[in-house]
Amino acid sequence: NPNGAVQQFSGSVISDASGNYSFNIAAYSDYTFTLTPPVSAAVGVTQLQSIDLSISDNAKDLALLQKITLSGTVYLADGVTAASGVRIKVFDNSSYGVYLGDVTTDSTGVYSFSVTPGTYGLYLGVLYNSGSNAELIGSYVSYAQVDNLILTTDHVEDITLPIVNISGRTVDSNGVPVGNVTVDVSSANLPRINPN
Repeated sequence: NPNGAVQQFSGSVISDASGNYSFNIAAYSDYTFTLTPPVSAAVGVTQLQSIDLSISDNAKDLALLQKITLSGTVYLADGVTAASGVRIKVFDNSSYGVYLGDVTTDSTGVYSFSVTPGTYGLYLGVLYNSGSNAELIGSYVSYAQVDNLILTTDHVEDITLPIVNISGRTVDSNGVPVGNVTVDVSSANLPRINPN
């Protein structure tokens, strides 16, 4: 670039069976490496930030982090009834909210996800007519989140959904009932659940 601005670079290479890799790249002091091992490996996706390659010829061993398990049970508001069919999206908060994937609770409300040690956010969505949650309305009702969940080892995070029931009548300005009214609900902010 003639103006001296740094251009974006993206590329990849797969290490051989012994873990060896090699490639040519422009000398620069702020690269991010994302290491994605085979699914069957005991190590997980690892992101290494601020890697300095500004000096000539670099020998860099890139260490992947061991997988740990984030699991738990999701409950309805009573704290006792298991919530099946809840979709949990997992984000890596230490890497600018990178989406890692999602999992859906089973018939007993249980979920499990493999991650590496770090700080995570969970976003929970309750789908309409999903298992024991058939009484809920909307495409995603109770979309809540757990922020800044710091994990260093296997961790169990049970979650009680912050679901409340609201009922009443649709009426005109004189208080006379009006039937067949569609009631849509939205919010600009997600309810937050504190990690256990």
